[in-house]
Amino acid sequence: MKSFLRAVTIAIAVLAATIVEAATESRVALVIGNARYPDAPLRNPANDARAMAATLRERGFEVILRVDANKQQMESAVIEFGEKLSEGATGLFFFAGHGMQVQGRNFLVPTDAKLTTEQRVKVETLDVEVVLDQMQGARSKVNVVILDSCRNNPFERRFRSASGGLAQINAPEGTLIAYATAPGRVAADGDGANGLYTTELLKALRAPGLKVEDVFKQVRINVARASNGGQTPWEASSLIGDFYFIPPAPAPSVAELEKARTEAIEKARAEVVEQTRMEIEKIRREVTEGARLEIEKARAAETERSRRETADRARLEAAEKVRVVATLPASQAAPASTPVQQAALPSPAAPLTTSVRFDGDYAAKFTMVGQNGFLNFEASLKITDTQLSGWGMISTSATINNYSADRCALTGEIDSETGEIRSFDVGCRYFSARLTGRFAANPASGFLEGNTEARSLADSRVTPVVWRGPKLAGVARAETPAPPVSDTERTRVATATVPAARVAAGSGPSPRFDGTYRAQFTMIAQDGFTPIDGSLSVSGSAISGFGSAGQGGTNADSCSISGRLDPQTGEIVNLGVTCRRLNAHFRGRFAVNPQSGLIEAKTEARAISDGRVVPVTWVMQ
Repeated sequence: MKSFLRAVTIAIAVLAATIVEAATESRVALVIGNARYPDAPLRNPANDARAMAATLRERGFEVILRVDANKQQMESAVIEFGEKLSEGATGLFFFAGHGMQVQGRNFLVPTDAKLTTEQRVKVETLDVEVVLDQMQGARSKVNVVILDSCRNNPFERRFRSASGGLAQINAPEGTLIAYATAPGRVAADGDGANGLYTTELLKALRAPGLKVEDVFKQVRINVARASNGGQTPWEASSLIGDFYFIPPAPAPSVAELEKARTEAIEKARAEVVEQTRMEIEKIRREVTEGARLEIEKARAAETERSRRETADRARLEAAEKVRVVATLPASQAAPASTPVQQAALPSPAAPLTTSVRFDGDYAAKFTMVGQNGFLNFEASLKITDTQLSGWGMISTSATINNYSADRCALTGEIDSETGEIRSFDVGCRYFSARLTGRFAANPASGFLEGNTEARSLADSRVTPVVWRGPKLAGVARAETPAPPVSDTERTRVATATVPAARVAAGSGPSPRFDGTYRAQFTMIAQDGFTPIDGSLSVSGSAISGFGSAGQGGTNADSCSISGRLDPQTGEIVNLGVTCRRLNAHFRGRFAVNPQSGLIEAKTEARAISDGRVVPVTWVMQ
C-alpha cells in the first residue's frame, strides 16, 4: 500500500513539474519527416515525425510538423521556427529522411530535390547550418538538433566529393547535435512502424528526471544492443546548463508523507475489519448449513426406519397367516378354485406420499456434435439435497491428441423443492457443455427423471438429454383400487407364488436379497481380454464388494464394486465396478431362479471406454 501511494505521489509530482517547467520557459520544436522520395522512398520517416511531434507536445513543446515537405515548405518551416524562438527559450529540430554530406557540409534532402549534379545539391537541399543560424540568431538558451538522416543514400553515389553518412558538426555554445549513427556511417531504415533510433528515443523521452545528455546516452546503449553493434548513435554537445525533458520530481513534504501514512493505516484497518466480518459470516453460514443438514439427515433416517418397520410388520403378518394355514386340517383348507391373480394383493409397502425427494443416482447416454465429429457420452450423476456431482466418459471415432476417450466431471446445483436446475456443467478435456431443465417424477415410467438440454459451449448446439434416476417409492399414482381379497385367498396366492423352501423357512412371500454373490466373466480392457472375479454383498438397498482383474501375480488389478438396488423388486438402480484398467456399469435385476431355488442377478456389464456389453450372472453363495 505504501509503495502504491508513493508511486501515485511521484506521478502527480512529475506531471506538475512538467507543467510548471513548460509554463516558465518557452519550448519550440520543428519536426520534419520525408519519406516519399520519387527515386528512393523510405518506410519510417513520416511515422517517426508524427510520433516525435506527439511526444514533444506531451513534454510542453509548441510543435511545427511537416511531413513529405518540398524545398519551399522546408525553408518556410525553418523561418517560422526561428520567428517563434525567443531569448532564453529551448529549441529542438528533428529531421528524419535522406541526408548527405558534400565537401564536409550536411544537407537535408526535400522530396522534390532533383540531384542530377553535385552543383545542384546546395540549391535543391536544406543546409543544416541554416537551422543552426536560426537558433543562434534567436539566442535561445538550449538548442537540440536530432538528425535521423544517416540512411544509405542513393544520391551520394552520383557525386565524387560526397561521402557516406553525415559529417560531424562542431556544436555552437548551448547546442547538442545528435546523429542516428556515428559520423560517416549509415543506419538502416528499419522494418517496423518506426526506425530503430527513433523507437529508442521515444522510449527515453518518457523517462522522468533524466538530463538531456542521459537521454541520448540511454538511446545509444539500447540501439547498439538491439543492432548487435552495427549501429552506434553519436552526439556532439556544448551545453552549459542542465535541461530535462521531464524534470525530476520534488521530494514529498513531511505533511504529504504523514497524510499518505494516515490514509494507508485507515485503509489497512478497514480491510482488516471487512475481512474479519466476512470470516464471521462464513463461519455462521457453515454452522447454519451444518445444523440444517444434520436435521434433514435425522429426519430421513427416521422416515427410513419407519418405512422398514412397516414393511417388516407386513411380512411377518403374511408369514404368520401362511403358517396358520399350513397347520390346518385338509378339510378346513380353502378349496382350489379359480386362481387369484397376484395383482389383486394389496401392496405391503410403506404409506404413500406425494412429496418427492430427488436424492439418488442418475445415468444418461447421449450424443453431441463436436469439432471432431460425433461425441458419445455415458455419464453417472448423484444428487444430494441441492448438489449435483458425478463423472462420465466421452468417446469419439476420431483421435484427439492421441486420445479417443476422455473423462468428464459433472457439477451443479438444483432447487431441492421444485427440481429446477440452477446450474449444471459438464467439463471434459476437449469439450464442455451447460445443461438446463428440471428433475421430476415420471408416473408413466415409475422413475425419477431429469429432462434437460445440453448446450455446447463451443458452438451452442443443443441436444436433449434424459437422466434416468431412482425408481419411485411411495409416490401416489392414479390407479383403480383392487377389489378386497379374503384372508383365505391371500394365503392361497402367497403359498402358490413362493418356493416351498422359503415358505418353510418363514421368509414370507417377498424374497429378501441380502447375502453374498459371486460372478466370473471376461471383458476387453486397454491391454486385451481381462478375466474378472468379483464378489459382492447386498444389505437392504446397498451393494458393495470387491474383485480382481487379470491373471494374478504382479499383473493383477484390484477392483471396487458399489451400487444400489430396489429391495422390493430386486431391480438394480445403479451398480459399477472400478478397476485401474477397466470401468463398467451393470444393469439388470435380482430374482429367484425357479430351477435352482437360489437368488441370482441377471445383469449386463457395459464397458465405459468403448460401450461393449458382456452378460454377467451373479449367484448367491
